[in-house]
Amino acid sequence: MNIFWCNLITIFCLVLLIGCVCYFCFRLFVGKREKKLKYLRNFKKGKCIIIYLIAIPLYFVGYSYGGEKFFSALFQSIARVVNLVVLKFEFTGLTKLISVSKLFEITVYFTFIIVALNALVFAFSLFGQRIAYTLNSLLMKLTKKDCLFIFGDHEENKQIYKSEKTRAKQLLYEFSDKQKEELYFKKINHFKYTSLDETVKEIISTSKNRDLTIVINYNKDEDNVKLCAKIVEQIKLISESENAIELMKKLHVYIFGNPDYEAIYFDFIRKAKGCMHYLNKYQQIAVDFIDKYPFTSFMNENHLDYSNGTLKNEVNVNVVLIGFGKTNRQIFLTSVANNQFVTKVNDEILLKKVNYHIFDKDIVYNKNLNHNYYRMLNEMDNCD
Repeated sequence: MNIFWCNLITIFCLVLLIGCVCYFCFRLFVGKREKKLKYLRNFKKGKCIIIYLIAIPLYFVGYSYGGEKFFSALFQSIARVVNLVVLKFEFTGLTKLISVSKLFEITVYFTFIIVALNALVFAFSLFGQRIAYTLNSLLMKLTKKDCLFIFGDHEENKQIYKSEKTRAKQLLYEFSDKQKEELYFKKINHFKYTSLDETVKEIISTSKNRDLTIVINYNKDEDNVKLCAKIVEQIKLISESENAIELMKKLHVYIFGNPDYEAIYFDFIRKAKGCMHYLNKYQQIAVDFIDKYPFTSFMNENHLDYSNGTLKNEVNVNVVLIGFGKTNRQIFLTSVANNQFVTKVNDEILLKKVNYHIFDKDIVYNKNLNHNYYRMLNEMDNCD
């Protein structure tokens, strides 16, 4: 094969290689993280084979120029490309063409560099998630920054995680492999614990070096209670140490729980010596809902008497709740407490009645709707 055809095939191979590199860079660096990582994860499924296919004609022209016959050059080229897969870079048979063609020499070296980089990308596609998981867990142990640990896996916890901008943070749960993959795609630092006891001990033991915030927010309050008990055990051990006050100043535990478990949570708070705080998560949702959607936002001059700052007497306020689970019950209670309207009747300012219409398949009696323990306690205080 003469030098003209050798250079022509070399140019063709070089153009294809540059095209592959540009396409790979585009897929890896443009677009959403999840899409980019999925492309990278699929790299191990043979998407890189085109590089080796392009290397075959490159070897072929080298052997042909060196005097090998067609089939001999072809099969030797295939054998050399197979060796490339295991990163065996061989110049045997190519030196004659390299000595007369700078273009061929550059293309051969460029091919070898791409093959080496391809091997690194392939390895990362296999072990990248595991490497990132191990590295992030190690950094959480070694960092001097204040830390946030969030126990439980659901959307609310992910929102808490994303809202934190300054502290080192980690989501902890008994994640499945699929859940871990989704969190990796979303760039959420996570940790799958096997022993809750050991995990709690290890986390709290680091509070002597930095401020430590723990959020307990499982889907089940039974899991919340279990974790609270383990943290209280560790707090008890801390309280017996010499620098107990300084250590406990650095520890902050927040429990997002169901009000049905309030008594249990308050007992943990009492034992936690000021380190624990309880938040009624349904009340948080209700307050957020009322703040975003006040009834007055749906009213105008047809409903409001702007001159007196009251609701017009002929206007009726009706609220429909479809379903009456824990969230809607709390929205109802919070709305009753907050959505107070007044109207003017015969120059007298009166409280305006709000009508609540509740529809559910099975509405069970709940003492918290009208007379909870704390209201009864207040009423009893006024008795002789």
